[in-house]
Amino acid sequence: MITVSEKERGDLFVPDDPSEIGLGDSDSNSTSDAVNTESAKPGEYSEEERDSAQAPRTSHSDEDEEYLRQSQQPLATELPDTFSKSTVDPAVGFRNYGLSSLEAMFLRTVIDAFNGHNEYPLELPMSKHLIDNGVDAGRLEEEGFIKQHYLLNKGHYYTPTTKAQTAVARTLKAGNRIGDVGEDMPHRVLTILAQRYFESLRNVHLVKLYAPIGSGEKEGIIDVLAVDEDHNPLHVAEIEAGERNEDGRWGTNNGASVAKDYKQMSSVSGQKWWFVRNRDVGKRILNHLKNRDLLPLSSVHKGPLKQNRHQLQQIGDSLNGIDHIYSANELHDALENKEPLTDE
Repeated sequence: MITVSEKERGDLFVPDDPSEIGLGDSDSNSTSDAVNTESAKPGEYSEEERDSAQAPRTSHSDEDEEYLRQSQQPLATELPDTFSKSTVDPAVGFRNYGLSSLEAMFLRTVIDAFNGHNEYPLELPMSKHLIDNGVDAGRLEEEGFIKQHYLLNKGHYYTPTTKAQTAVARTLKAGNRIGDVGEDMPHRVLTILAQRYFESLRNVHLVKLYAPIGSGEKEGIIDVLAVDEDHNPLHVAEIEAGERNEDGRWGTNNGASVAKDYKQMSSVSGQKWWFVRNRDVGKRILNHLKNRDLLPLSSVHKGPLKQNRHQLQQIGDSLNGIDHIYSANELHDALENKEPLTDE
C-alpha cells in the first residue's frame, strides 16, 4: 500500500500545458495490448514496441491533440450542441413489440450512448436529458425493455435488455477493449469516469479500457489500465457496480468473483483502485475479501468508506490487490472539482 504524501498529491494532476504529456492510440486489432501478469518491466515488450514508446514526442497528431483537449475538459453539465438522437429504420419491426417510434428512438439512443457511438456524456443522468414527452421509462421497465438505475445522486440511467436490443436492432457491445459481457449502465458509467480520472494523472501516457492481461489460465480483463510511455502499468482499476438484494440493501453477493478480481489485480503492478457504486457495495467487497483471508482486517467499518481506507493504510505492505477504494460519488466529485482523490 502506498500512502499518498503531500508532495505526491501535488504531483497528481496534469499541468496546464498539455504538451508535457502524450496520449497514443490503441489498435483495436492488436494483440500486443496484453500486460504480462508476472511483472511489467520494459524488457518484456518487443523491441519495436519499446522503440515506439521511447521515441521523442515533439508533437502530437491532430487526433491526439483532440483527445488531450477533451480529456481535460470539465464534466458536462448539458448536452453538447452536436448531440443528436438516433433515428429508427422504418423497416425495423419495433411496432411488433408494442413500441412507438419515440420509444424506439429512445432505446436506440441509450444503446448508442452505451457503445460510445454518439456524443452523449455519460456523467449526465439520462432521466433528465433523454426522456421526451411520449416516453415513459416506468412503462418500458414494466414491459421488460430497460432496467433503471439511480446513480451519482443525480437521476436515473438505463440498461436496455435483450428484448429491447432485439426490438430496435441494436446490440450492447462486449469483448476485449470494448466492454464486459452482461455489463450494465452503472458499470459503464463508472468505467468512463475512472478513465477520465486516470487521464488527469501525471505520467499517464495511455488509458485502456477492458484491457486483456496474461495468457492461458492467467488470462483476464482489467476494467481500466493506465500505462506510462514504456507501457508499464501505473494505475489499474476494478469497477464494481453491485446489485440490490431482496432486502433492499446494496452489495455484491458473488464473493468468489470478488476474490478472483482481487487476485487478478494482485498480478499486475501499479496502484490498485477499486471504484464501487456506493459505500454499501464497497463494504460488502471488503467483507468478502476479509472472509476469504485476502485482507487482514479485524472488521469492516459500517460508516463511510473513508474509515476503511484508514484501515487499508495501516495494513500497508501486506496488501497487493487493493490500494484505494472509492464510491462513484467520490470519483465524480473529484473530477467535477478537479481535485485528487486522497486516502485521508
